[in-house]
Amino acid sequence: MARPSQRQLREQEENFMRSRLEAIPEIKKEIESKREIVNEQLAKELQRALDYLQEAEDFKLDGNNFNAHGSLEKAKPLARKTLLQSQALSILEMEDWHAGGNEQTDRVTSLWKAYIEPSFDLPAFLCVVHFENYIDGIFCIGTSEETVSTIGIRTRFLKNWTDILVQQSINLSDIKNYRPSLDGIGYEFQMNSSSLRIIQLQFGSPQTASLVEFERAFIKTAESIVSIEASQEGMSYVANIWKKYAQR
Repeated sequence: MARPSQRQLREQEENFMRSRLEAIPEIKKEIESKREIVNEQLAKELQRALDYLQEAEDFKLDGNNFNAHGSLEKAKPLARKTLLQSQALSILEMEDWHAGGNEQTDRVTSLWKAYIEPSFDLPAFLCVVHFENYIDGIFCIGTSEETVSTIGIRTRFLKNWTDILVQQSINLSDIKNYRPSLDGIGYEFQMNSSSLRIIQLQFGSPQTASLVEFERAFIKTAESIVSIEASQEGMSYVANIWKKYAQR
């Protein structure tokens, strides 16, 4: 079988970029529908994504599909990350990630959240929120390479459910010495409670024992959520995408 010529490869690339650029109106519609109902911080991130989309449209009008595609690919990860968080907050009927406060019907005593970003696959968002009378687990995943659509899965744990991640200990030197790989997976983690300071960590493709246990706690929590709710999309993401990176 003959190898494609340089001209054929360029045509394939152009066709690919044109097909991706056709999704801009749908992406803008999705972002704009959420921008007015999220908190101020998330609204700013969505506006940044819209600015990149406008830049992509301007390049497209000038016939520069290469730069248009570049701007589009800056907009989509930013929008996905923000919309995943927005969806989780909406499901929880919360405005932000602060513990405590008196506006919620059931006060938040503590929470943790994690953004999961595989190098070559769609991202996900995982959180566990401890209310005074119950515990909610949320797992949101990206569902389309072309657009920024997401789905959210929620379960309500029994009050005596053990949050294994809270029991994890972590050596902060593991974070300082971390060197990310280009084909791995990244995590952004935050824990917050009404009595403790906010803890924030970023790490990826864990190799040290404490970080591997941290990653395992994420996966076990997500597995609990998707299995309780019998979510095929969620179970497929954990088994076929997330674990593929975690087992490297």
